[in-house]
Amino acid sequence: MRPLTWDEYYEKFDTWSESTRAQYVSRLSNVGDHSQIADIANRLYNQGASDKLIRMACDAGIRFTAEDVYLIEFSVSPEVLQMAKDTIDTRAARRKQKKANKEAFWTGAAETMFFDTLIDDLFHKKGG
Repeated sequence: MRPLTWDEYYEKFDTWSESTRAQYVSRLSNVGDHSQIADIANRLYNQGASDKLIRMACDAGIRFTAEDVYLIEFSVSPEVLQMAKDTIDTRAARRKQKKANKEAFWTGAAETMFFDTLIDDLFHKKGG
């Protein structure tokens, strides 16, 4: 059987039957980016094929995001799910969360200042 590139597999995925989709995972010569892999693993409806795809990706050095792991949670075995979780770049995830927290803080601070000023203006109070 001729090997398939990830681009060929991903492009033709929706035209194949469920059994063909699962069988052709074994023919992949490479894998795509993390979000495409998670999407396909979720849509395979065959845990064995999903496991194989995620294992291939992990072996190829693909790093998944927390969103990817959430997407494949019920599509793969617990062991393979843990493999995917282990690839998450926790430093990047923490930086992203820290930035979101900072933005939320300053948004909240700005809203509080706005309402404080509005109430003071409504009741003709002077700041200070």
